[in-house]
Amino acid sequence: MGTNRRRIKRHKSFFKGVIRMRPKEIAIKNFVLGNYKLLTRKEIFNRKKYDEIKKAYFRKELHCKFGVPRDKEIYDYLIEVLIKNQRISDIETLERIVTEVPLLKMFNVNTDNYVSLVESTAKKYAMGEEELQKLHPIEQIEKLTDLVKREKMAEIDKLFEQKKEEYRKLPSILDDIDFDEPEIIPEREETKEWWEILDLKENPFPDLQGLFLINKELYSEIIVETGPIKWFLNQLDREKIDIFHKAFLLAGNLGTGKTTLFDYISPSLPMKHIEPIRIALVDMINEAHYIQNFEKQLCTNVWRISKKYAIPTPSKIIDFDEAELIMLELQTRGVKGFLIFLDDLHKHQETIKVFNFMSSLQIEKNNFTRDGINATFVVSGFPSWQDRIMQDASLTGFFDDVTTLTLPEVTPELAAEVIQKRLKVFSINSEKELNIRDDFFKLIFRKVDSEPKYTNKGFRLYIEEVLRHFREKKFDILTIDFTKLDNVLTQQIKALLESNEDFKEAIRKLIYGGGIKKKEVRELALKILCKIYLDNGVSEQTELFERHKFHFKRLQECSLIQKYKKEETLIWNISPFLKELNKNTIKQFGLSIEDYLVSIYCEPILRVKEEKEENELAKYYKDIKKWEENKMLDYLILSTVKQAVEIYSKTIYPLITTVDQKKLSGMSLPELQKIKECIWFLMKSIIRFESPTIIDICGENNISGWLLRHRKLEYSHQFLQMLKSVENASVQRVDIARLSSFANDSFGELWYELRKSTEIYKICETKCYQLPQNILDIIFREHDRLFIPGYSGKDYFDVLDKFVDVVENSIRKYLFVSALLILGPYHARIKYYPGPILKYIGKAQAPSGISYESFNEFENLNRGQYKFLFLQSGKESEFYRFMIAPIIKYWPTHDIESFFNIFGDINIITSHEKRSFVEQFRKDIPVFLKGSCRFIATLFERLKALITSYNCIIVDNDKTYITMGYQLKYKGEVKRIVQAGEIEDIPECLCKREITNLVSTDNEQKLIENIDSIFNGVQINDITDVEFVKIKFNMDYCEVLSLIAYLIAKNKINVLFPYSDSIFIKRLTPLIQ
Repeated sequence: MGTNRRRIKRHKSFFKGVIRMRPKEIAIKNFVLGNYKLLTRKEIFNRKKYDEIKKAYFRKELHCKFGVPRDKEIYDYLIEVLIKNQRISDIETLERIVTEVPLLKMFNVNTDNYVSLVESTAKKYAMGEEELQKLHPIEQIEKLTDLVKREKMAEIDKLFEQKKEEYRKLPSILDDIDFDEPEIIPEREETKEWWEILDLKENPFPDLQGLFLINKELYSEIIVETGPIKWFLNQLDREKIDIFHKAFLLAGNLGTGKTTLFDYISPSLPMKHIEPIRIALVDMINEAHYIQNFEKQLCTNVWRISKKYAIPTPSKIIDFDEAELIMLELQTRGVKGFLIFLDDLHKHQETIKVFNFMSSLQIEKNNFTRDGINATFVVSGFPSWQDRIMQDASLTGFFDDVTTLTLPEVTPELAAEVIQKRLKVFSINSEKELNIRDDFFKLIFRKVDSEPKYTNKGFRLYIEEVLRHFREKKFDILTIDFTKLDNVLTQQIKALLESNEDFKEAIRKLIYGGGIKKKEVRELALKILCKIYLDNGVSEQTELFERHKFHFKRLQECSLIQKYKKEETLIWNISPFLKELNKNTIKQFGLSIEDYLVSIYCEPILRVKEEKEENELAKYYKDIKKWEENKMLDYLILSTVKQAVEIYSKTIYPLITTVDQKKLSGMSLPELQKIKECIWFLMKSIIRFESPTIIDICGENNISGWLLRHRKLEYSHQFLQMLKSVENASVQRVDIARLSSFANDSFGELWYELRKSTEIYKICETKCYQLPQNILDIIFREHDRLFIPGYSGKDYFDVLDKFVDVVENSIRKYLFVSALLILGPYHARIKYYPGPILKYIGKAQAPSGISYESFNEFENLNRGQYKFLFLQSGKESEFYRFMIAPIIKYWPTHDIESFFNIFGDINIITSHEKRSFVEQFRKDIPVFLKGSCRFIATLFERLKALITSYNCIIVDNDKTYITMGYQLKYKGEVKRIVQAGEIEDIPECLCKREITNLVSTDNEQKLIENIDSIFNGVQINDITDVEFVKIKFNMDYCEVLSLIAYLIAKNKINVLFPYSDSIFIKRLTPLIQ
């Protein structure tokens, strides 16, 4: 009864209190109690949500009856509730709770205002033994539990203070010594890489293809698991792995992650006793060469795996049969099987060869199965291959599944996830996130979706665009560009920081009263503070501490850093209040201390910079580093470039950079051979990158091979002349000095040419050897105006006009030469031409001095007729079958139509001199340049094939004929020389030329003996220049090319193409008398 009376009494006193409360206070009480969890729990509280529920309750629900109370009124009542509920009896406990309750923490509540409330609560709940006995047993337990809790908290606080005092007493160099403020030494600012500016550990995108340059331990953190990845991992998790003796198509557009998938699953495969084998094949002549290269690479990989299992092999080079035996031996030693990944086949130009090769792999796959070798084939390809494979019986025999492993289309959201995961993993500051704006990704998506040049849309396009911005130091694509914080944001951050009294006092002491006189030194102190935070503490044994003791001392005196003990070592780290404050800043603004502290508390300082420019050697090494990162140069070329720079740095560079004449006269001069090697290595690197065939012609060590390149360079030409004169005479010291000077100029010129060549390939995506020399001439000569943004006006228009003329001329040459070789002389071929263009051909008149054979009837065709011939001429006609189809079969319809549309628009502008319209089409010009190079390369590849392989030699008793544009296949093999009785289906339109007299020994002699090259061969600079070829060999044009085709078929000569329009002929066998 007594207990019930006490409860009733308490309830009555409570209701009296409520009755005494004013309506507004009741409303605040209801708001606090109704949202108690939200206001006190960190995991669900945020400022936005708090503002929303406050407005919803006081404005909408109560209709602004009492207005919207101030935040102080709300947290005052919340503190009162907390003190009463938790029976807080000391101010220290309240301070701790204020730092834990998010609402109170947000407003940085001063606990001094609540001392009286805490004291009254302490008196109210302080009880002696007698009072405790008067309570109900349950109330006694509650009271005792509360007392125990408070005692424990007091103990923890005491331990904390003890540990703090222990750390404070740790001996430090800073304790007893003061340090003088350092002098300001003007120093050149260090150039930082973009990832260093973003505070990343290293470049998160060292390569755009795959993950092989990234630490494997990071794979699981950076990968986005697409459907095919999940499928593979699921298969590997099964008790019985059921993927062997099968072939799968891994379908995805360029840059969607096919190589990345293999790199990701490769570390998991050996754990399941499966050995991964990656085979990347380059373009091959035919399927036989593909098979040969496949077997060679497989053997190399199997040999490498055999070393891991300590299987003895006779040598590093093993044949395919030995490889199969080793694979079987590996399976007896615990290997369950092999996953063979065929990469890069989708990048090859001639898809037909690739499909033929994959059909041939059916034999290899069957042999593996028959011999008991557990192998899985995974082939990377395009989604468009799926339909083709399903319709081809030879391909379905190899592939078991072409649909399961299809990579998803890359959306802006997926690209954002991939890039942001990579940035997060590589960030030094794990608490901060680097996010890229959503609208930036959507802009890229719209761009790739609308422009015809982007036929394939993958991650690579997004990553390339992000990297381009970062490399150019354009960080405005981030949600917050911390390199350029605006004033409003900095003021908001400053207000938050200085709402903390500890920080406010510390920063003011450092800036205004910290014993630092020079603002440059103050700025450095703040930078060191950020560095301490990013490194999560700095020990006194580090170089940073050793060099900056003065700054550490001042930071300690201002309480911004303090001592900690880590693994029995003293370290300096930022103070707890600063850590907590920075967490709030990250949460509220997405920015960390390293982003804002210096910009807020330091005025911009105009530093004294050295005017000394970056020396040439540094530029060369910088370029090498870039080429290593972007894989622009293959290993052999890059090695040769490095050799050239190494020789240059030890021989020519010291000589050229020495200005002291006395010292110069005493220096030993480099050897003539070393100077020659230095320049030739760089020349050879350019040649090998642009046209490796030239090395085949001139040899590895013949510097004169430079003369075969498509264009000469001024200083390099002078160097070669000087070298020739020096080599043919007794060498004097003055000659070496002069030659070194020429070599230095030549080296700089060649380096710029190599850099230009790599830039052109990156833009045009066509190798130099695939293009005719007149196209290369204008691209290299006018590189700056064609490719570098900023040029406009008459100069830009004139260059564009020249380029369009060269493209038009190349199309006309192809049409004329291919028609002449395939369909025959003018009177024979014209009857096969499509009707709509005959009226334009009929208008053409041969200029005086041009022979009947040399006259190009296509000279008057314009953009409309080109488009008609390649896109609209009848597909059943002979003209289309032999002249057009071989060209456009490698082009998707959308691409070829887009090219001719852009070509037509730009042609109208240049031919009608509409200069004002150029800017309107500016964005389409790079697409046009790339498309033009690709199209012309295809045209000349066809002409090359007509001469070397796509022809047939027919022997009819004592007569010999040649037909170009036709091949006879016998049992799947091309037969070049056939008897007349073996062939019946040569189309009537094809010209059948008699070459009986032409193939006599005299004519062979006339062709071969016409050696005009220092490389013991015959050179034709332009195979489409009919008049030049006639004059050179004193034979008809078609006779010359027919004779060359015949001698190739008879294996008497070797024909090399340094560029797509030039031929170099070498004899293979002696002439038969």
